[in-house]
Parts: sequence; structure tokens; C-alpha cells
Amino acid sequence: MAVPKKKKSCAKVKNRKFVWKKKVCLNNKTIKTLQISKLFLD
Repeated sequence: MAVPKKKKSCAKVKNRKFVWKKKVCLNNKTIKTLQISKLFLD
């Protein structure tokens, strides 16, 4: 159950400024991140 602190942080962050950082952290979930960023941009 050891989850990287960075991954948890990125997942928790929902700010538009941290969207790009989230993309890097969730490399395997780029599509999901793009959808989230689209909502913020919209």
C-alpha cells in the first residue's frame, strides 16, 4: 500500500497551474489528465 508521495500529491492537486505537473506524474493516465485540463480550460 506504499504510494509515492508525488503521485498522491499530483492526484490530489486540481489546480489549473498543476495540470501539466499532473500529466507528468500520471504518465499512464494522460488521457484522463487531458480531459481534466480541458474542463479547466473550458
